[in-house]
Amino acid sequence: MKIILKSHIQYFMLVFIGLIASCNSTHFHGKNEDMSNLARGAIIEGTAIYRERIAIPPNSVFEAILEDVTIIDAKAIEIGQVSFRPSGGPPIRFSITFNPARIDPNRLYSVRAHILANGRPMFASDRLHPVLTRGAGHTVDILLKMVGHNFNKSMPPDSITTSDLQTIGAHGLRLPATFLGDLPCFDCLAIRHHLDLWPDQVFHLRREWVGKNLIRDEVGRWRVDPSRHALILHGGGETKAQFQIRPGNRLRQLDIKGAPIESTLPCELLDEGKFSPIDLSLTLEGEMTYMADAARFTECLTGRSYPVAQEGDFKKIHRTYLKNASNPGAHLYVTFDGSIIHSPRMEGASIERRVVVHRFIDARSNQKCKQYQTDASLTNTYWRITSLDGRPVNPFNSWREPHILFISEDQRQTFAATVGCNQLVGTYTITGKNIAFNNTASTMMACPPILDTLEKYLNDIITRTKQWQLKDNVLEFIDDKGVQIALFEAVYL
Repeated sequence: MKIILKSHIQYFMLVFIGLIASCNSTHFHGKNEDMSNLARGAIIEGTAIYRERIAIPPNSVFEAILEDVTIIDAKAIEIGQVSFRPSGGPPIRFSITFNPARIDPNRLYSVRAHILANGRPMFASDRLHPVLTRGAGHTVDILLKMVGHNFNKSMPPDSITTSDLQTIGAHGLRLPATFLGDLPCFDCLAIRHHLDLWPDQVFHLRREWVGKNLIRDEVGRWRVDPSRHALILHGGGETKAQFQIRPGNRLRQLDIKGAPIESTLPCELLDEGKFSPIDLSLTLEGEMTYMADAARFTECLTGRSYPVAQEGDFKKIHRTYLKNASNPGAHLYVTFDGSIIHSPRMEGASIERRVVVHRFIDARSNQKCKQYQTDASLTNTYWRITSLDGRPVNPFNSWREPHILFISEDQRQTFAATVGCNQLVGTYTITGKNIAFNNTASTMMACPPILDTLEKYLNDIITRTKQWQLKDNVLEFIDDKGVQIALFEAVYL
């Protein structure tokens, strides 16, 4: 038995080493392509359109900016821009000239655009549009989204609501989203990934070893390490998959130690713009309840609760529940092979996720799901802004989630904060429970009126804050009179 176990360990170590080696292989072909691509010219040609059938005001201004967006959570570096008054409606054609000496083939460049009416944004791009490097060219087509129709100048800041659109978290990902891609494999053609991420830190993952007839499904929770811009998946396996969060809703595979893998091989999972959660089949553990002829199952790793379909091995798990549950509606810990699937609701025509029991395994009346809880520290934690001067703060439309991040490294303490539009940065010093912010600066983008107002509140809060207090993953800012003036919640732990 020991000999067999040792051989299995050696095999999996060889598989992993081969996988990392394949990601670390150096291919100069892609880099040479980028260099020749840059040599063709120093002009970006683009077209911008919007779908709304309305005319823009005569005094409107169109702007397009070429930027270096390689580093997340840092101000984009402007490489070139163009600004003019459009002669009519879409399509709006534009050209951006730039200095090719400022382009590094190893970095990421994107074009963003907007239309200003009376100095305020009316239409704007809401995602990256890569150009120049990493296979992108000198042309770009941009779909502008209307932003002005969501603004109400009379709307007070305490009535801000969250849009039904995808939200952009403090980590920079637009969620919910499905990420797809084939990653390198040591002894097969590729490992095909389908990764679904939800904003509540739940993930579903399917991995298929192409050419080997092997598929593994997994569920769990994800967290983010802000210092490395790393997404970490905590599932039922012993190892934790890690990905670097890249611009454009992309995830790049990290090695087993969480270090970057430098390679031109396909080591990324991409969001293709369509959220399509996959049905999974796997062994599930959690707590089952049964009341009023309806069974529910709460999965332990994610904490999600699902209705249990009355099919498959349901009769056996139902009999076991009736025999072992202390009373009707009580929780009973169960283990079974099953599926999480889409299915019609019992009433109505809508679709919901359900659990199907394929093979009942075990029930334990003395066991419960462990509560998932991590204590936050002030530094290296995304702190979601929940209120400023008693006014609730929520994400606005497709803008980034309001948050503040404290970073302490190399004896330097810095912070970055945003309510969704501009970024406020600076340094801070802490002496016990006292805190002081210094050397603050801000980007100067045009923002929706509501976010303009919130930014003024945030700047005022930073100036007035004298003390901080952290308890139960809730952070408070306190002024010189001992009054709470801002509240934050630790997220993505």
